[in-house]
Amino acid sequence: MIKIVKVKEISDSVKQKFSSHPDFTVFHESGFLLSYQRRSRFTKAFIIIDDKQQLLIPFITNIFPLCLSFLNEALIIASPLYQNSHILADGFEMLTKFCIKKKVAVVSLSAYYQEKNPDFLKKQGFIVFSNNTFIINPQKSEQELWLALHKKNRHLIKKAGRMAVKIKLAQKWQDWQRYHHLYKETINRAIKKGGKNLSAKSLDEFRAVYQFLSPKKNAHLFLAEQGADLLAGALILNAAQKAYFWTGATSLQKRSYGANNLLHWEIITWARKQGFTSYDLGGTPDVNEQDPLKKAIRCFKKDFGGEEKFFFTGQKVLGPWAYRLRRLAMPALIKLYDKTVKN
Repeated sequence: MIKIVKVKEISDSVKQKFSSHPDFTVFHESGFLLSYQRRSRFTKAFIIIDDKQQLLIPFITNIFPLCLSFLNEALIIASPLYQNSHILADGFEMLTKFCIKKKVAVVSLSAYYQEKNPDFLKKQGFIVFSNNTFIINPQKSEQELWLALHKKNRHLIKKAGRMAVKIKLAQKWQDWQRYHHLYKETINRAIKKGGKNLSAKSLDEFRAVYQFLSPKKNAHLFLAEQGADLLAGALILNAAQKAYFWTGATSLQKRSYGANNLLHWEIITWARKQGFTSYDLGGTPDVNEQDPLKKAIRCFKKDFGGEEKFFFTGQKVLGPWAYRLRRLAMPALIKLYDKTVKN
């Protein structure tokens, strides 16, 4: 028997059973879930489990009043790891019925890591999009990791050391606030350069990560400083011995010092010391990308010597007219939200 359970209703024994399961850890502890919960009281978290209490599909969804139902989206936070296609198909069927009943316009899949075409998702009615990322293996020796860097990268890392750039793990909320200010500046620069569909995460979202994930060692904020100047930063989420680059920020001040290069090198060596199995650089533009900004991002991430991997995201439209209205309304609503949220 397969059933849907609200996260807040999950018993301690079930949480303990799932505590070592990567999907549940990411779903239950990640900043994504916390952000959505804090953003709207209409957002609820669920998991689909079978009769053996195996986790099939974790998801969150908005359940707005009927007049705003076009805003309803169910987001599957992490892909199911179980390979029993029959159970997975039943789980997706239950999810679809649940979302139709709740007037959800679209079901989105955050990431499905498979090195082959996700035929299973297509059979479930998902429109599938291919994505790229670079993943570094921190279990290699430090020398191997160093030699895997592009020579320009090694040069800038050494230069940052000569320029007295220091890397630290932020402990105080004031440091997180400083980072958020630089992060917003970074996003705004990217938008002015033509970055489409970009918007900065709010300070409330960062506060949720700081309050709930940082004490549990599931979030780490690294800062690159020279004296009193904050030159770069990176917010790293981790679960199941895997590290993930969530957000980053850089200053135009002293940009030639190589602070961002040193920052990520220190994160790689930190991940190695923690015994992590991977460091995901958080997605990258395609090799054929022609946009100068995106090409620069790809080049920066590639130069750290990681292996390029492919993952898939997808959408399953349940209400075509509601989905069209959602696409038309969302840009204006995002701008309104960004103006009204207190930073």
